[in-house]
Formats: sequence, structure tokens, C-alpha cells
Amino acid sequence: MSFFVYGRDAKTGEVVKRFFSAAPTEAQARRDGEALGIEVTDVVRCRADERAAALASSERVGAGVVNLSPSEMAAAPASPTLDAETEGFKRELEQLTPNVYITYALMGLNVLVFVVMLMSGASFTDPNVADLLRWGAEYGPKTTADEPWRLLSAMFVHIGSMHLVMNMIVLAYIGPIVERMIGNFGFLLLYLASGIGGGVLGLYWNPLLVHAGASGAIFGVYAGLLGLLLRQHGTIPPSMASGLRNFALIFVGYNLLYSFKPGVGMSVHLGGLATGFVCGLVLGQPSAAAQHRHRGLRPDSIRLRHSGRADALSASGRNAAVSRSLRGARSQVQQSVQGCVRRCSTQRGEECNACRVERRKGCIGSQISGTR
Repeated sequence: MSFFVYGRDAKTGEVVKRFFSAAPTEAQARRDGEALGIEVTDVVRCRADERAAALASSERVGAGVVNLSPSEMAAAPASPTLDAETEGFKRELEQLTPNVYITYALMGLNVLVFVVMLMSGASFTDPNVADLLRWGAEYGPKTTADEPWRLLSAMFVHIGSMHLVMNMIVLAYIGPIVERMIGNFGFLLLYLASGIGGGVLGLYWNPLLVHAGASGAIFGVYAGLLGLLLRQHGTIPPSMASGLRNFALIFVGYNLLYSFKPGVGMSVHLGGLATGFVCGLVLGQPSAAAQHRHRGLRPDSIRLRHSGRADALSASGRNAAVSRSLRGARSQVQQSVQGCVRRCSTQRGEECNACRVERRKGCIGSQISGTR
């Protein structure tokens, strides 16, 4: 007789499928699976045609045991218990946070700002610096002088249609998942804190670069998800957790490499990443669900709860941190301005007209925009 054995690898927690071609009974197949380090959840007897296909397309690794090829694994019968666990978790999330209106509200606000920019005469594909600054892009001299609100507004200003579309596609994918996990208010805190954190690091890194876009906040959402997975390890079904974790790591890794291209706000991405990860750790304190799972309760009995740690990210605490950061960034901006004036004087024998005009305004800046 032949059996498909389903379960999780005891070391990695990954979902495992194994085909046993010569097990006499279901109980023996279960024992053989456990001997390989599998936490067995299901044993399914296979039909003759399934056995022939498995033997023909698989690699033998032991007496009567074969590793299924990717195509055979996909064709093997699904595990009822694992499928029920994943579906049950999805239902729990929907019950926990029935509506994910924050994600869609943020997407709508980003699109609305871009439409209004177009109506005011901004370019559809490549808005100029003047348009970006007029609609709230971040720029060190202005942000640290008397317009700190740019740390917030810059998250909703995008440098062209492609920049907007790419960010919104990513937000539409990851936003609803994370919002259901930590709740509407928690997700809003995560998004805004990540965007502001990225903007603050951008001020330190390159205060004369114009930054705009939601990438810093979205980086923070992904990093927040990683923090949640670390703190609530036992709460999320391994099959779903591994997929989310791998997708997030690929996205973050690719974008960090892309950030090294000229004109891209790498510092904003890194700042959003770090801030979001910390927020995820705070908002993702292990809940009762994790404890229930470790005690062996069935998935349907799990009830996730929103962490009360959202209060730790209070408005007063965030305002104090931003104020301290702005004071430090203001000093950095002044040094950059003075350096620009000195270079003009050295290379041209006198201060250039552009520098004089900008110095009278209290700021000197580059005409290069950094996407984020």
C-alpha cells in the first residue's frame, strides 16, 4: 500500500508532504513520517494512478520513501487539516477586523492628491521640483525651518504616474493583511510612523534632496509584518506565515538594491524599514492566540486580539521624537547650505546669483528629486 503523509518539519515549521510507497498500514506510514522528523497531521491513502505518477516523477531518498517533485507535490491530494487551519485563520482575521477601510482610504488619498496635482498643471509622467514642493514634498531647508508638516504630506505626493501605480499595487496587496492583523488604528499608526521615520532619516542623510512618495511608509508596513511574525510566531499558520515572510523579504531586498540608484531616496526607505519593524514588534506582542496554539487547542478556538501596545505610540511621544529630530536636522541643513555657498565662491570667484537668491530665502537646494 502507498500513502501521502502531511505535516510540518519539526525543525523549520515548514509544511511537508512525503510519499511512502511501501507502508503496509496507515499507522506505519505515520510512524515512518515521524521518524523523518515530521509532525504528522494527516495520512492519505493514494490510488494506483497516483502511486505510479509519484514513483515515476520523484527522487528516492530511502526505503519506500520518496521526495515528491514540485509538480507532483502540487498534484497530490490537499491536506484537509492544513487547509482548514489556513482557512480558519483567514476567517478569524475577517472577524477580528471586518473592514480594512484605512488601506483603501490611504490609497484614495494618494490618488486624489495626484489628480489634483494634474489639474493644477503638473506633468503626468514627470512633475518638476516646483510642483512637488508646492504640493508638499519634503525638502530639508523648508521642512526644518517652519514647515515640519512636509514630513507627513510628502507621503501622499508622487513623482509621476508610474511611481504612484507601483506604490499603490504593493499597498493594495500587503495593506489589508496587516490591517486585519493589528486593527484599523494600529495599521494607521504603523503607516504614518513609518513614513515620518523615513522622512526624518532622509533629512539627516541628504537634506538638500527633494523627497516624495509612499515608499517609505510601505517599506514600514512590510517591516512591521516581519516584526509581527517574529512576535506572534505561534499565532499564524506556518504555511501562510512562510509565504508572507518570503514575499516580504524578496520585496524589501529588491527595493533596497534599487534604492542605490542615483536620485532614489534610499535613506527614506531605510528609515521606514527600521521604524516599521520596531512598530511591528510593539504592536505584535504575543496574544492569547499564540499561547492557545502552543497548548494544542484547535484552530477554530483561536481568537486573536489587538494588542494594547498601540497606546505606546502616543501622539505626545511621536511629537517629541519628531521635534528632537528636526532640531538635529536643522543643524545639518545649515551646514549643507554654507558648504554650497563656499563651493560657489571658490569655483567662480564669487557667490553665484542662484545662491544669493536662495540664501535670501533661507535655503539652497538641489533640483534632483528622490523617489520614495
